[in-house]
Amino acid sequence: DPQPTDLKAYAGKVLDVTKDPAIDQSLLGQDYTIVLPMTVKQVKDGYVVKNTATQITNDRKDVTNTVTNPLKVINPKKDVTVKVNGESANGKSIYKDHQFLYRLDSSKIAGNRAYKQIKNWRIVDDYDEKFDKLTGQWAVYVNNDIKLADGTVISKGSRIDGSGVDAGYFTFTEANGAFTVEATQQFLDIASAMDSDLSWTAYVQMTRLGVSDRVENTFVETMNDVERESNMVWTKTPDQTPAIKLIKYDAASGLEAGDRNTPSEALKSTKNGTKIVFRIINTGKVNLTKITLDD
Repeated sequence: DPQPTDLKAYAGKVLDVTKDPAIDQSLLGQDYTIVLPMTVKQVKDGYVVKNTATQITNDRKDVTNTVTNPLKVINPKKDVTVKVNGESANGKSIYKDHQFLYRLDSSKIAGNRAYKQIKNWRIVDDYDEKFDKLTGQWAVYVNNDIKLADGTVISKGSRIDGSGVDAGYFTFTEANGAFTVEATQQFLDIASAMDSDLSWTAYVQMTRLGVSDRVENTFVETMNDVERESNMVWTKTPDQTPAIKLIKYDAASGLEAGDRNTPSEALKSTKNGTKIVFRIINTGKVNLTKITLDD
């Protein structure tokens, strides 16, 4: 006493029993457990963290066994599609007043994880109310086989909750332009007891409300109070409003002089056989067919 400020340097120091402090003899003959809480700061998939401790008693060093912990990246994933298990529509067009699905893939938890207990697991999606509107339809599918306590097996790809399927595994709520898909205690108990990998996918149906060059969307997953943000997806909605421009002029005067828009510009001498030209220009962003014009 006092304790050395640099334990690493002290551990490598050759101690002089005649000068350096020695261990209090009254502390010998006991078993001591030292607990050092650690937090994983960086994860690389497949990387193995190794740890070995060294006990120093006076000038004697004893090395412990080495423990290892493989690291596993767990990240949620976002996508957008028009049907369950359909192709990705990320970066593509979703037309105004059409329905589509936001796909929300949870993180995949490993069966051999250190922390078995899952105390909360939810996804919150703060969507853009200006362009997207909930239809109220949603569904959750499991991405792994699940064996229940009674031996029943829920097969991979099964729909386990959602609109019209009140199984009690998940809840769906909406407030202030954000929806939440959350696992109930019933599902959390199942997840905590599993010895194999587990993840789930939610589909939430939306209606596109307006035209935009880019509508972006992400979500935040919370599991055991740790938040993880998904990747970003985006879609576009082109303007499909039809529009035309009509220019009417007499052929003899030509387009520039014959385009008369005021009474003072009116053609003063007309007779049967005067040729009038109608020029119709598509000023919208969609092709026009079956057009009927009245004059």
